Amino acid sequence: MDAFLGYWKPNAIMLLESELWPNLIIGASRNGIELALLNARMSVKSFKHWSGPVVLPLTSLMLSKFSLIVPLSTIQAIRFQLLQAPPFIINFSGDLKYAIGEFDISKRDASMEDMQAQFAHRQVWMASSIHKGEEEVILGVHKVLKQMHPDVVTIIVPRHPQLGQDIAMQLQQEGVNVALRSHQDKLMPGTSIYVVDTLGLSLTVVAPFYISVYSVNLDYFLMSVKITWKLDCLQFQDFVHGGVKCSTCFVGELRQFYRLTPIAVIGGSFLPGLAGHNISEAAAAGCAVLTGNYVGHFSHMAMEMQRLNPLSVLQISDERELAKVLSELFSDVKLLEARRVAAKQAFHVLSNGIIENIWNLLNFHIFRRAMAEI
Repeated sequence: MDAFLGYWKPNAIMLLESELWPNLIIGASRNGIELALLNARMSVKSFKHWSGPVVLPLTSLMLSKFSLIVPLSTIQAIRFQLLQAPPFIINFSGDLKYAIGEFDISKRDASMEDMQAQFAHRQVWMASSIHKGEEEVILGVHKVLKQMHPDVVTIIVPRHPQLGQDIAMQLQQEGVNVALRSHQDKLMPGTSIYVVDTLGLSLTVVAPFYISVYSVNLDYFLMSVKITWKLDCLQFQDFVHGGVKCSTCFVGELRQFYRLTPIAVIGGSFLPGLAGHNISEAAAAGCAVLTGNYVGHFSHMAMEMQRLNPLSVLQISDERELAKVLSELFSDVKLLEARRVAAKQAFHVLSNGIIENIWNLLNFHIFRRAMAEI
């Protein structure tokens, strides 16, 4: 770790969520590097681990090295305080997962425009971030909907691309017509399932001012775009903001698909052991947002949105209920529109001012100190 820090020589390091690495944190502090933990969260399981009698002294020492901790919620703040984080470094700002920039329709690629034309005059819904095992739920719902709405189109976006290819192979063996995005298949009249198996992961590389271990829309967070260039299917952007230079690589395809469908079912939430996925992107796109009950730490996001408007997010118990709700939304245009509007309005309320708040906290607690040491 010392060799890594010695090579990059960062002035500050920002960790996100639950990325607590004792060697990195203590090593950074030993080298005079400012530390921040953004969107800080601590699951019950992790809290039990870090608060154990043997580990707690290390936990307390590690958290004392931070100059700023920004928790997701009051509950998270209490957990960090119980782990002996200094109270004066804990500040609130909102959830960075709401920090989603406005989507530039003019940059949407031609394939998406063609896809929109293929979806015209059909009942469309999307199941995104689907984990292995959840495809059985989605395909079961599709069969039910197909009987009531023959023109239905189900878009399946697996969490991992290989699962998409496995789903397509299974359906083809059963004699079901399926379109695969990686093959650039067209959605023909006899096809009602479209599998998106081309999504990738995002990576942020930052130097020399700070290092971000995990990326949450830092392309928007750093705001000031200088250069855009492409490598294969990934888009990279270089940023300079307040003396900070970084490069971020991301795939925005999922966001584009959210804008093609009026209904988004967020996966990773229908089977025990799963912990949900970000619902804010679908809400920002104006989708009616549905998700399962196994949402883990995303439960605070669902509760916040439901508190603002009960129609903004609906949590579904099982396959039967999901089929029933989707059929109702297809049949009731006013209800569908109400859910779409509620989701988008809740998103706008919860995302308002987050970037500015985070930037001000970083500037006060991290950047000023880091720059003073240069």
